Formats: sequence, C-alpha cells, structure tokens
Amino acid sequence: MTEPTSVKPFPDARPPHLPDTMTRQSPWVLFFVVIVLLQLWRLVQAWQPSVVPGDAKSATEYVLSWIPAMTAPLIGVVLFYRHPDARRSLRVLVFGVILLSVGELLSAFQEPIRDVLRGLTPADDPSLLAETPAEFAFRVFTLLLTIFGLVYVGAGLSAARLRQATKGERPLTIWLAALSVVGSIVSLTALTALPADSTPTLIVQVVIGVVLSAVVTFAWAYLAVVTISGWMAHEAPRRAWGVAALATSILFGFRLIFPALSLVPFGPDSGPILSVLAYISWTAWALLIVAFALGLPMTARSTSSPDADATGDPPAAISPGSAGG
Repeated sequence: MTEPTSVKPFPDARPPHLPDTMTRQSPWVLFFVVIVLLQLWRLVQAWQPSVVPGDAKSATEYVLSWIPAMTAPLIGVVLFYRHPDARRSLRVLVFGVILLSVGELLSAFQEPIRDVLRGLTPADDPSLLAETPAEFAFRVFTLLLTIFGLVYVGAGLSAARLRQATKGERPLTIWLAALSVVGSIVSLTALTALPADSTPTLIVQVVIGVVLSAVVTFAWAYLAVVTISGWMAHEAPRRAWGVAALATSILFGFRLIFPALSLVPFGPDSGPILSVLAYISWTAWALLIVAFALGLPMTARSTSSPDADATGDPPAAISPGSAGG
C-alpha cells in the first residue's frame, strides 16, 4: 500500500502581509511639518521691504537667515522619516528635538507674543531699558527650552552610540569645558555696558540673561563633545557623525567668539566680514540637517536587516516527487 505523504500538494493560504516597519510613516512627521509650515508663513509675514531691500542678494540672505529657526523641526522630519519608531527607540533624542522646535517656533513669533505680554504687564516707565516681567519670563522660558533641548539631543545621541568610548574623549571634554568657561567670563563684559543709572530690575535681568547665555554655551559644548566623540569612535555612519561634529564645532565656536566680537568696534567697511561669518553660521546649521539625513544616529534596530520586521512570503511548497526525482 502507498504510505500517506505529509507534504501537501498545495501550499496553505498565506497570512495577511504586514507592512514593513521601515516604510510606515510616523504621525510625528506631520507635527514637525506643521511647525516648518508655520515658520515659512512667519518668514513671509515678517518680510519688510523697507528693512530688507528687494534685491536678490538681500532676499537670499533674508531667507538663509531662517535656516537656524528651521533646523530643529527639519531634523524632526528627517528623524521620523528614517526611524518611524523613533518615539520609542530614540525617546530622549526626540524629546530634545521637540523642545528645540517649540522654542524656535516661539522665537519666530516673539514679536506678536511680546506685544501681547507687554499689554498684560505694562512697564512703570516705558523709557527704561528693562523688559516687563512677562516679556522677561518669556525670554527666560525660550532660553530654558534651548538649554534642555540641546542637552537632551546630546544625551539622546550619546545613548544611541554603539561603540565604546575612546581615550581622547576625556581630554576633549576638559578642553571644551575650559573654553566654555573662558567664553562665559568674556560675556560678563556685558555688565560693564550697563548705564550708571540702571535700575535694579534691569541689572537683575541682564545678570540672569548672561548666566543663561553661559549655560547655553556649556550645552553646545556638551553636544559638540558627543558628536566629536562619536566620530572619533568610528560610530556608524561615520560620515554622518563627522558632518555633525563639524557643524556643532562651528556653532560652539560662534558661541565663544560672539562675546569677543561685541567688544570689536566694527566700522561701515566691516560688512563683508560680517556677511562671511553669517554664511558660515548658516552653513553649519544646514550641515546639522544633512548629518541626520545621512543616517545620524544609527540604532541597534537599524543595523539589523531592513526586512527583519517584515512578514515575507512563505517558502514555496515542494510537490510530491519533485525533490530528488
């Protein structure tokens, strides 16, 4: 008699094919796209032909000057496009990008916001340089968003690293921290520019502003240490870490030279120098976006096979007598 075969002549019906997790788009992309669109609308609304001439050079520089404000939300778009599960796998990094995006959005609309706040708590003497309490609280709030945003982005990138720290990271941290201290000391010169008849309110506001500005410099130093260390440790993709290291180094350097530049008496012939510095700054902000577009950071999940999470087709069934003749 013929023994029953265990091989079915026809394959079973395949289960529902689940979409690849790498192709699903997170709804958080829409959140950052909305912020970008609001900033673009503000860019057009804030255009003042009486202040910015209508020639091509001035118009180009005006548009480029908005790159820093759009960097964080564009990074958010790129991040969730490359990592749809970033809300879970890169939670700290995402939180930092959200803080920076919200801070930049508030800064973009600071003029109408300040007008409203100024009406809530009018100054006792409008001729004084001091801000109203509501205006000052708004400025402190945006600075805190920047500080915590930079720290969380740095911590998120550090947590996403897959390689061990190198020996050069400790001296790098010490050097950048020392430079931050020097830059903070130089920024104290802003206190010497206070008028002799400054009110206590103005003095307190300037001191708090200088202190928070110094903290922002230290936050940039931390982010620069993280990106440079990742590049030194050959984190993948190394090109993305290298671009991020270059961008954060330039932006951290600007945090150091800005207080010194405030002491330089620029004349009417210094326009080209200031333009070159502005273009370098805008390029550095754009490089940050490029770094994330190149794959920063590469998580343990993204190093696995891109089809690991997909439900693929089942192997073809072998019909009786087709194997081995």
